[in-house]
Amino acid sequence: MPARVWIVGEGNNELGAGDGYGGRDRGVIEALLIRVCDAGWECAGKQQWHAIQKFQAGGARLGAHGHGDYLHVLGLVLEAQETAADAVAFTRDLDSDPEREDAVAAAFARIRAESWPIEVIGGVARPAIEGWILALCAVPRTDKMSRDRTLAHLAEHGIGAKSTADYVDVVERAAVGELDHFGLPSGAESLRVWLVMAHEVLTRLVHGRPAP
Repeated sequence: MPARVWIVGEGNNELGAGDGYGGRDRGVIEALLIRVCDAGWECAGKQQWHAIQKFQAGGARLGAHGHGDYLHVLGLVLEAQETAADAVAFTRDLDSDPEREDAVAAAFARIRAESWPIEVIGGVARPAIEGWILALCAVPRTDKMSRDRTLAHLAEHGIGAKSTADYVDVVERAAVGELDHFGLPSGAESLRVWLVMAHEVLTRLVHGRPAP
């Protein structure tokens, strides 16, 4: 039986456009997962970030991590677990919110500390998913770019801004190298870390062994 992966993202670019039958076509997250592991798993469902039910239990443990995305990550992982998924994969745009990465990291730390029974692939895309698309086009230092600069670079490469089809095409055509740099240019650490995590999780789920 293939591993079941629940996918959560900002919108159509990450999740895929609606197919007219209540489902979605392939989006960037699913396309990235396929580049890491092309068989042995299936998409168990997709959900937009704004529809996540924030985690409620244990609110007293928030401490210094009162950022909403701390609760969002815990909530999306819990929802994936309740759907009997084996893993959840998500991305969240940084969008000039410097506290977002810390909130996501704190949620990961809690999930690990409490040994939640589900695998998690996730992270913050710098400065947004467009930066990852440019990195796959071999554009360097995308993590430090502004959102406006990424859009200008997309135009230079003939990639339609917010075009899910164009973004997925870039992922599918990219010369993705081997672990753990994946052939990415310098300055694309947010994508590299996400791909390493995806490789490790899917290797465990699909092949039943730790990643080499």
